[in-house]
Amino acid sequence: MSRRIHKGFRLCLGMAMVALLCSQAMAIFSSKGTRRLRAIATTTQSTAPLSITAAPLEPLVFAGKHFLIPVKITSPSPIDTNNLRVDVAYQIYDQNGNALSAITTSSTTFQIDSSSPTRIFATAYVPRSEFSRIFDGGQLKYFFRVLQNGGGVYLGGGTGNRSIPYPVGLGGVEALNAAIVNAYTAKVVTSYDLSVTPAGSSVFVPDTFETDGRTGMHLDPNAVTNPGVLHIEQLNTARIPSGPGSTRPTVAYNFSLIGTSLQKTGQIILTYPADLSGQIADNGGNPLSLAPYWWDGVQWRLLSRPKIDTTLHTVTGYLPPPANGSTGKAVIPPNTGSSAPTSFGVSTQFEGSFALFPAQGAATASALRPAERIITPNGDGINDVANFSGLVDGDSVHIFDVRGRRVRTIRASNLSPTQWDGRNDNGGIVASGVYVYQYTSQGEMTSGVIAVAK
Repeated sequence: MSRRIHKGFRLCLGMAMVALLCSQAMAIFSSKGTRRLRAIATTTQSTAPLSITAAPLEPLVFAGKHFLIPVKITSPSPIDTNNLRVDVAYQIYDQNGNALSAITTSSTTFQIDSSSPTRIFATAYVPRSEFSRIFDGGQLKYFFRVLQNGGGVYLGGGTGNRSIPYPVGLGGVEALNAAIVNAYTAKVVTSYDLSVTPAGSSVFVPDTFETDGRTGMHLDPNAVTNPGVLHIEQLNTARIPSGPGSTRPTVAYNFSLIGTSLQKTGQIILTYPADLSGQIADNGGNPLSLAPYWWDGVQWRLLSRPKIDTTLHTVTGYLPPPANGSTGKAVIPPNTGSSAPTSFGVSTQFEGSFALFPAQGAATASALRPAERIITPNGDGINDVANFSGLVDGDSVHIFDVRGRRVRTIRASNLSPTQWDGRNDNGGIVASGVYVYQYTSQGEMTSGVIAVAK
């Protein structure tokens, strides 16, 4: 060949794992706790007045991750930790309001802030296994509690910012039952609606993990034609097809644009459930092995080379560029019964299913090879093109004949799919035969062959 096809270097994803330790929670609370109404209560039952501050969950949340909320205890004087207890009490309900569990208390480990003996930081924690019964919908009721020397206070949805003494003179179960009446309530939903505009949008769904990232979408200016709604639906991973190597997805979602059209690619951000050491929850897997996939109507296909953030527990990939600005593929038809008040009755202009699979090595450039090995560019709509999905703006694909002559160069764009339709640079359909493709993605060069049969 006149042009040698070679393999370039491989870009490693070398992001450090960050554990969710109580000692880190103070900084997380300071940076994120101000987004919501702070709930504060004070007790005078201890040797010095104590205040507890928390940032409760939003009223609607997605399940699938641990319940994790930072809690701060403060006092005007150094805190005595003798006989001090900080915990969260919770109860699980179904969609009809029936209790599915007894009230459970989960004690937190806490630590005095090294910079100030008047502050203690703790983390309220409920394992994600508790949510398995209400993954498809239900309610979580919970409150925070500080007890010391036989007295204390609690924070619940009905307490506001007032100091509410924890019920005294009652037994353990009776006290919990009395306090749960004023508990915070988070309704578990499987779909959520978010507004998007041509000015650009970064929108995310709320979940039960207060201190990490969220699932959502980032759209640059002019990515959509007019204001509309992004409908995100959480899928039950047990009900969808397996992925590469017959693996099960870690998470899966439908994304739908309602009332507007996608005219440029965007970024999909998917969060994975992490345990307290930062590994993938339940299986202890390395999150650096995760990769984002999209459903092409037949199989799961690598979305793009991912950007993985092990602190926020997110995997970011680029949307497939819009095909004529219209609809994609959903592995399960979207549920149009939305949990948030939205006016439907307008057409869905874009929809697709996206999932994270623990596919070791899936993030390499070679994993972006087109699934089509043979194309028949005769205009019948069947195997007319080879799709180089996952390439981003600035990448390029070169097509060579068997003599090494370049017949076509395709520039990846965020405005349209990167495809080879069997044509050369002059617009004519090439002769039947075997052709070699070569592309570069993030500095890594990959090559392969495609047969053209007229």
